[in-house]
Amino acid sequence: MNSARTFAVVANLLLVGVSQSAIAASASREDAALKRGDYWTMWERATNRECPGNHLEWEAYSDEALYLVNGFLATLSPSDLAKVQRVADDRCREEIGGWGCYMAVHIDGFQRFGLLKRFAKYGCDHYQCDKDGLCENFPDGR
Repeated sequence: MNSARTFAVVANLLLVGVSQSAIAASASREDAALKRGDYWTMWERATNRECPGNHLEWEAYSDEALYLVNGFLATLSPSDLAKVQRVADDRCREEIGGWGCYMAVHIDGFQRFGLLKRFAKYGCDHYQCDKDGLCENFPDGR
């Protein structure tokens, strides 16, 4: 495991802030998969295809994840937005800090409805990260 990925995993453990009870109490198979970190792999693969070398995976664990997700949600049609929100709503009630769960449930929704590639492209157009995890935001895209 490279040092950047190791750091990201450690950062996830520190920033996500999901309580042990939330991890133990899985509402569904999909929620259990997300808590194992499968969304990380989906996000990393999608962004690496869209903008290799950008290291956009860093955004998944920062407070910028909120802005990244919400910015993309604002681009969706009302129909797509409603579908994604049905998947994401109320699944992060136990989260007490960080944005890992918020990002995970939205990645899950984007994947389910064929929007993950578009979300990755949106992220690549709006964020540039270096290998040390420092990211720059381009609010209006590039």
